[in-house]
Amino acid sequence: MTITISFRFSLPWMRSEKLAGGHAVFFIYTGFCVIGIWRGKAVGVLSEAIRGIANDPEWLTLNAPAMRLACRRAAAKARAEYQAIKQWELDRAYEQIGELQQKLNKEQADNYAMSRIIARLGREDVQ
Repeated sequence: MTITISFRFSLPWMRSEKLAGGHAVFFIYTGFCVIGIWRGKAVGVLSEAIRGIANDPEWLTLNAPAMRLACRRAAAKARAEYQAIKQWELDRAYEQIGELQQKLNKEQADNYAMSRIIARLGREDVQ
């Protein structure tokens, strides 16, 4: 098992990817870094990639814009998912507020009706 750490800001979450050949890699996004857990044959794929970069340093500079774009897209997707969840929670909270207001209005109306009945019964007892 090999662990890689990349420092970057992201939303906290976890994902698993399948590499070519079906090897699983797990990525844990902690918010300030990404921890990659490479197991089994995925370690060989990682070491081949590292050797490829070491043999051809231009590979990294040529692919850097694409890597940055992919990182921005992934962050935008994570942000959109997070905002969708928060929007759903907010909508649900507004629904609950509406339900509670309706319940309160009904109880207040019942209390008002009961106070009117008590007042009328009190007047009838006096007469």
